[in-house]
Amino acid sequence: MAANQSGASILGGQVRAYTSVELMHVGNETNVQTRICLVDKEKLAQESKARDLTALREKVMQEAVVPVQKQLVAKAAILKKAGAAVTERQKAEMKKWVDQYTAGTSKLGYIDKKIAEIRENLQKATTMNGFIRISGDAYPGTQIDLYGIAKSIKSTVTNKRFVIKDFAVDTEG
Repeated sequence: MAANQSGASILGGQVRAYTSVELMHVGNETNVQTRICLVDKEKLAQESKARDLTALREKVMQEAVVPVQKQLVAKAAILKKAGAAVTERQKAEMKKWVDQYTAGTSKLGYIDKKIAEIRENLQKATTMNGFIRISGDAYPGTQIDLYGIAKSIKSTVTNKRFVIKDFAVDTEG
């Protein structure tokens, strides 16, 4: 999504876009806090997916692994006391708990693998070729944020294009 309203002005608050933002004026003479951000749409989606998987992992732990693990410990103690007098029913019940535990830990392994893949993808370089263009004035109190790299406007600037260059926010124009 691009916010290309070159005749528009933003006075306070925050604007977020994916590829570019073009505005006339940003902020005002009273140093009102204004933030213009470009974000990586794919990175946001990956971060959201990682949060969802982390929540799912916690749910599987609390509902499928921890309770079954407690049952296994209890059943193992009973079987140990029973010794040679263990019945087939007790053996079958123990197998059922072991199978449930194995299924739960298998799910955790799959979730952990997916979370690791997402984290690896998030470490890779992302495209940071968007820009923020302010054809009029950008006042102090304005923060320009390109893909998580921020620059605060300390004194009024006019007719500037903000881009990422050497992993920092740079101005052109």
